[in-house]
Amino acid sequence: MKYFYLFFFLFISLFLNAQQDLNRTWFLTGLTVNDEDISIPNEEFQDGYPTISIFINDAEGQVEGNGICNGFLSDEILAPVTATETTITLNISPTLAICNTSEEIDFETAYFNFLGAPDSQEFMYSVSGNILEVLQLTLIKSNGDIATYNAFNLNPPTDLTEEGWYLDFFEINGNAQTPPPIQEGQLNTNSISFFDTQSGFQQQYLCFFGGAGSFSPYNYFGTPTVSIGFLAQLALDCDVQILNDYDFAFTGQLEGKTHTYEIIEEGQGRRLILTDENGDRIFYTNAFLGIEAINQLLNITIHPNPTSDFLTIDSDQMLQIKSYTIIDLQGKIQQQDSFQSTIDVNYLSQGLYFLVLKGDQNQVVRRFIKKE
Repeated sequence: MKYFYLFFFLFISLFLNAQQDLNRTWFLTGLTVNDEDISIPNEEFQDGYPTISIFINDAEGQVEGNGICNGFLSDEILAPVTATETTITLNISPTLAICNTSEEIDFETAYFNFLGAPDSQEFMYSVSGNILEVLQLTLIKSNGDIATYNAFNLNPPTDLTEEGWYLDFFEINGNAQTPPPIQEGQLNTNSISFFDTQSGFQQQYLCFFGGAGSFSPYNYFGTPTVSIGFLAQLALDCDVQILNDYDFAFTGQLEGKTHTYEIIEEGQGRRLILTDENGDRIFYTNAFLGIEAINQLLNITIHPNPTSDFLTIDSDQMLQIKSYTIIDLQGKIQQQDSFQSTIDVNYLSQGLYFLVLKGDQNQVVRRFIKKE
């Protein structure tokens, strides 16, 4: 009997994990109907780009989403979406807007026919990948037609990306965690999070030399939501334990989670509040830094990435960058010099590295991949 209970527990665990994997907004990346690849009119992830939002709880739930011109949703009472560990059945009703071009009409017709509108349609599904950038949902109909979706939104909203966000305090189990008093040897006065326009995430810490990751914002059933992926931290720190502990605790509340968010106007400034599934919040403000300094930190791009030989740095504030440092994942400095817009990295071994660009008042970290 105990083996039966163990099997039942494992089955339920797998099923609940499968449900949890489905529950997010997905961005369409490919559609194949009758062995023909259907062209998606929009080439970038933007307003109107095809999405599907899924919420499943105890085998039933709802979906909503967009095509190019029309939205769709399910009736969670009369015809709820149902799911097992491997299948999902959709019952959707689209709006009846008219598309502008024949290309949009052709795509919209193919996409909604694939989804089964207005009839019920069952799909086999799978969710693959464990990193936000490569997390993928695949839906397969019984006739072999297939749609693929990615979790990564390449067009984040400007309300997140137009400025840096200064950490005010965060909560753990409802208890506020405020920054420690300034310590001798402290690297930075403030902890700052940057959501950039290419869905990259950079973090300035109090003690760590920096971190970099990714984020994906989306509207989930009417609620602004953001998923923050793996946040790689530089192994170097300022060797102050109280600051290390604070930086570690903050990272634990931030990375690998999905937060709802709201941005509140406060006088001449704004406040960003992230709330995780446990109700713990992270409070940011934008009031500490002038727009010129913000732009100096944000408007820095490196390319090509990945690279096999050279990195090129582009910035509107090139003259403000004084030096650069390349650091590997073990925290070892591989190269350090006064700033130059093109850097030879041909000698580096294959792997992930951090490029630290320093100015007189601040610094920014960009990560890059060296390939053979």
